[in-house]
Amino acid sequence: MRFSADGRWVAYGQGTVASLDRREIVRPLGLATIAWQWVGESDTLTGITDGGGVVLGRPGQTPQSLLPNGWGANSIATARDGTIAVSRIAGGASESASIWTLSASHPLPALAYRAPRGTQELQLAQFAPGEKALAFWVNRYGSASLAEDGLPLQLIRLGHRGPVTLSTLSPVRQNAVTTCGDRIVFVTGGGREATLNKRLASAYAIDGWQPGSLTAGSRSAASPSCAPEGRLLATATGPNRQWHAGEERRSIELFPTHNGTRIRLTIPPPGASDESPRITGGGRWVLFIRSKLTQAGATGSGFLARTGKPGSRPIGPLFTTGPASDYYGSYNWTETVAFTTGGQRK
Repeated sequence: MRFSADGRWVAYGQGTVASLDRREIVRPLGLATIAWQWVGESDTLTGITDGGGVVLGRPGQTPQSLLPNGWGANSIATARDGTIAVSRIAGGASESASIWTLSASHPLPALAYRAPRGTQELQLAQFAPGEKALAFWVNRYGSASLAEDGLPLQLIRLGHRGPVTLSTLSPVRQNAVTTCGDRIVFVTGGGREATLNKRLASAYAIDGWQPGSLTAGSRSAASPSCAPEGRLLATATGPNRQWHAGEERRSIELFPTHNGTRIRLTIPPPGASDESPRITGGGRWVLFIRSKLTQAGATGSGFLARTGKPGSRPIGPLFTTGPASDYYGSYNWTETVAFTTGGQRK
């Protein structure tokens, strides 16, 4: 579930779009899609069909086919300038997975990267700052089981030949990668347990996108998020240990992306875990979900914490939501709660 850039629409599920007053509920892409993204700063949506094609649409208009069914699209990412990146699965024993770019004004796909021979699948994460580079996971054997334990995370600079390896093993989750100003920040560490040996690292163009560590020590990190201007980074961290359902005990930590001291912003009560932070209010507030696991799944409540007052009592609950899953310590609140700092809503 995600807001459009102007905050007027929210898309959810398999490509359904609703206006915030719920007067309009439409499917601008026509049929249901297996993956979708908002395009740039517009209210245009693009998505992948069940047949591996790519479509484009906006509320009130007829969908446009960009790539036909059978093309082999399996993941999609969009940039603010309207560029659409699509990964294509390997089509045969002599072929390999590839990444292509196109847009509404230039619908003919252009090859951006072809993986080494035999690579079955690439999973797009997102465009890097500056939008001339793209991060993606490499699933050489197309194995869903291997993907659960993490895959190599690489970055291709558009117009260059070879990729840069950001992490040899990184969780294949959209909330594991984010942008922070001139940097891309990501979770690194193998194994499907989100509570064990997960660290944050970053890379930026000045260093040729070579990764550098941001966190280390006795706590395991998840779901990084940055302020729009990139000065502050918030993340959920908890004890570095094997996963036990409902016992993640994460707190929200905050620290500058370049230099500065990490601050533990929240301390959850017993039986709760603070998850999925989002920085808002010009860096003055962090919105987060305080999760609690029940027999029917996780329930959550939204809270606000002041960035300038670590350890102070957060404001809330502002709302309650659920259920959500707790998969090896990874809550999927980013799929069930949407938040925007632009347009008509905050």
